[in-house]
Amino acid sequence: MVKSDTGSDSGSASNDQCGEDQTSSSGEGSASDEDDAPRPTAGAFARVEVLWAVSIICSGVTPGLTVFTTLFAESGMFHDVCGSDPAPCKGQESEIAEVLGTMLIVAYLGALPGGVLLDAWGARYVCMLGAAMLAGGVAMLTMLLSAPMAWAPAVYTAVAIVDMASQIQSFGMYGFLFHLPGWQLFVISNSVGCSPAAAMLPFLIKGLMDWTGASLQLAMLAWVAAIGASVLVIAKVVPTQAEYLEQAQRVLRMPLPRSRATLARFKETVSGAWRIVRSEPWTVFVLAISVLAGVAGAPWSPYAVNWGDAVFHSTRGGDRLRGLVA
Repeated sequence: MVKSDTGSDSGSASNDQCGEDQTSSSGEGSASDEDDAPRPTAGAFARVEVLWAVSIICSGVTPGLTVFTTLFAESGMFHDVCGSDPAPCKGQESEIAEVLGTMLIVAYLGALPGGVLLDAWGARYVCMLGAAMLAGGVAMLTMLLSAPMAWAPAVYTAVAIVDMASQIQSFGMYGFLFHLPGWQLFVISNSVGCSPAAAMLPFLIKGLMDWTGASLQLAMLAWVAAIGASVLVIAKVVPTQAEYLEQAQRVLRMPLPRSRATLARFKETVSGAWRIVRSEPWTVFVLAISVLAGVAGAPWSPYAVNWGDAVFHSTRGGDRLRGLVA
């Protein structure tokens, strides 16, 4: 009996020691995992901020709709609307505002193919595609600055390309989601924040015109050149798909699936979104109302000058309201 008790005590002590060893080993393993976890680097932060500055250049005409409306009118777009009245006139600005406001709604459709291409091609090539499309759209718009009203369909097309391209280019920021673990909100805020900052772009264009005496056509061509240069910057700064997946695997400790940009994939994405809408109709309804409330005023912002003239009965009032809206 005594021998048995001794063996039992010895076994219990051995089990306790083993348990302590396992606990200690588990604790050391957790600490080792934390030490091996990737951390944000100064280089990653710098790359994000460089892309933020580039995205301001590539934000299209949407953020500065109100000011661009006046600039386009002063350059002679749809000048024949004024008839015998001196240009620019209110009717001319109203027609331009209608183009910019209508195409703003269409531009949001660029988010759907942009998201599909992001999954398939990666952030770098999607961002480069958006910037290249934007350069072409702005160049096309530059050639139409003095277009008569008969060329309105071409102006609609150019503005649609510009705004959709800026939407596609903005997806480049999401390539850094796993390069800054723990700072994902910082990445998203940079993606969202470049648009309000880009509202100063038409003021910079106007300042360039006043400083150099250049026409709006030349200032817009300088903008095209800046967008073209941004394509080269994007090629150096934005992560490739391989780099993104490698970094995601380091952070998540598991590989992410690769996808391809096919028509079947696009249909699958749309079908999946529709299933979510059908399964949670009230949640989607509330989200839709929130989104619409956020963008509902944007299509009307180009009419700020007309509203100011009507409310304050003076051109100065319209100009001041335009500055406030911009």
